[in-house]
Amino acid sequence: MFRLIKKYGALRSREVLALAFLVSLVLALLAEIINLNGGGYIEDIRGVVFNYFPMIFLNIAPIMFVFRIGFLRKVKENPLYAVGMILYFLLFLPLFLGIQSDGGRRDVDSRSVFYIGVTILNLVAIMIGHVVLIKYVFLDVIFKRRKPRGRDTIVILMTYISMGVSFGFIYTLITMLSDEPAFNNMTLDMVKDMGTTKLYFRHIYYSFITLTSVGFGDISPLTWVAQTFTAMEAILGVFLLSFSLGIILSAEAEDSTVKQDEEQRFKRELLEDIEKIIDRKLGNKEKKDE
Repeated sequence: MFRLIKKYGALRSREVLALAFLVSLVLALLAEIINLNGGGYIEDIRGVVFNYFPMIFLNIAPIMFVFRIGFLRKVKENPLYAVGMILYFLLFLPLFLGIQSDGGRRDVDSRSVFYIGVTILNLVAIMIGHVVLIKYVFLDVIFKRRKPRGRDTIVILMTYISMGVSFGFIYTLITMLSDEPAFNNMTLDMVKDMGTTKLYFRHIYYSFITLTSVGFGDISPLTWVAQTFTAMEAILGVFLLSFSLGIILSAEAEDSTVKQDEEQRFKRELLEDIEKIIDRKLGNKEKKDE
């Protein structure tokens, strides 16, 4: 295991998966030992196999791939990898594993600490993905490190979607951690009626309504934290839309200019070739006349 960690940057995919498996298994065993819920041997094994291990592995494995040199290079070159990673942690995992909630309890036990640690892992991966997207979509274009390309339209659209889902995740955390209702018509009491997953997607719905500046008014922020993030998302949505339109229009204008330049260059080269042919024929005719 020490040799795997030492040569981590050059590991193959199956070796990364093996290392993630071992680390997840060790952490799952530690989590079950610390939990000490008073269950029997069979209950402890079930807790490791069906509860802790899959959640740790599905969170750690993608992050370990990201920090591998080869995969990190792919993420930087193709930002759609970053979009996929964000949506993986914000959509796939909540649907596959279920969204954990303590139902509004504020006491902290070993199980809640474990879920907090998993959430922190999610946030780390999401932040990495957004840093890559912001660098590619905004900073590289602003500082002229690259030219806008045709695929930027797809990247910007996926960035827009990932931003909406990410803010929905933030709003869910605000609701779960707030001592008072953070949003109108959206509280932890609704978990009993619709479940945590439906409540999570209700936050995502509110996020997209805010990001697109539609604002139906059926859900509204109540606390200053919720209002602050709502204002940030609204500003970000307007900026991202304006910036994306600017990139698309500039890319089209640049493509049109390049096309015109190529046509002009082709015409000049064609005229030069015609002039050379005429000069050559005139020269041959003068030699024959002599």
